[in-house]
Amino acid sequence: MPNRKGDIYKKSLAKTGNIRGKFVLLRADFNVPIENNKIVSSYRVDVSLPTIYSLSKKGAKVVILSHLGEDGKKSLLPVLNYLRRKIGKVLFAETLEELEEKKKGMKAGDIILLENIRKFKGEIENEARFAKELAKDASFFVNEAFSVSHRKHSSIVGLPKILPSFFGIRMSLEIEKLEEAINMPQRSLVIFGGAKFSTKLPLINKFLKKADNIVITGALANSFFYEAGLEVGQSLFEKDPKIKPLLKNKKILLPFDLTVTLSGGKRVCRIEEVEKGEKIVDIGKETAARIADLIKESKFVLWNGPTGIYEEGFVDGSEKILKAISKNKVSAIVGGGDTAVLALKHKKENIFVSSGGGATLDYLSKGSLPGIDAVIKSKK
Repeated sequence: MPNRKGDIYKKSLAKTGNIRGKFVLLRADFNVPIENNKIVSSYRVDVSLPTIYSLSKKGAKVVILSHLGEDGKKSLLPVLNYLRRKIGKVLFAETLEELEEKKKGMKAGDIILLENIRKFKGEIENEARFAKELAKDASFFVNEAFSVSHRKHSSIVGLPKILPSFFGIRMSLEIEKLEEAINMPQRSLVIFGGAKFSTKLPLINKFLKKADNIVITGALANSFFYEAGLEVGQSLFEKDPKIKPLLKNKKILLPFDLTVTLSGGKRVCRIEEVEKGEKIVDIGKETAARIADLIKESKFVLWNGPTGIYEEGFVDGSEKILKAISKNKVSAIVGGGDTAVLALKHKKENIFVSSGGGATLDYLSKGSLPGIDAVIKSKK
């Protein structure tokens, strides 16, 4: 097993030394929801601010790299406006040529944001040529983009091959917290929701060895119901024969009452009472109460994925779980996009909200990410 505490210490921001007047490339993740040119949820931007402040205060000339959206077509201008309100003066470059020109006038502590990194050919393809072009004049690289560190892109794994590289403040904390989950203490509870059984299977198998109980909710539970021969109606589910052996495991707990909808109406029923035309949209009150009891008995909770169909507004089960975690002050790690959005509304000290979605699952499953390995292996 890798010594993650040692890795974090050796590659922490404090180890950069004197960076005054030097160019530092900072990979952040500003891939945030935007409506009417305004940020809806600023969490991923906010968690990167301490690192931006720190680098600027130390006198670095900070060049921020980020993406927005999958294909590079969206502009980071709404993020730029938000940064300017939070930080003050932040320069902006739409092209690499403009970046090079504006870098000439940058002073110690200045900050510049490059337009959506995925608009440039070579980023997604992880071309060495593009990484070299980005690294021009830079003395260091800092990865503050945990949530995209499972991608083998140029600004994630290419730059550390060229520059001495370090972890941002939040990046270090993400690794530290997820290591706690991997090294799960006694009296631990794991709650999985959402969909995509195939992505959760390695984690279910892994945590069955460590957790006291694993609660399966959301569309994930529908897949278990289907494989058990139960009616799931019009609900989302995934056929997978690998589920059948798990049905016999006493550590795995499934919902026993559910919220279902039919033609705009809804009701709560037992799983055995779900009808063909109905759709399972959330857990029921009794199941939520049972999960709350398990939380009360636990010292640690790991939760990934909502209990209901979040995008359709079925959040009652998830809200009840969050209230139970908050009330009992159990140490908890919450990961996953929709679950994270819900958890941020509570903002309790005992709840750590991971900024990653797929990256969080990958780290928990594999114990590392390409972006983390790249920083650790980077030149001195």
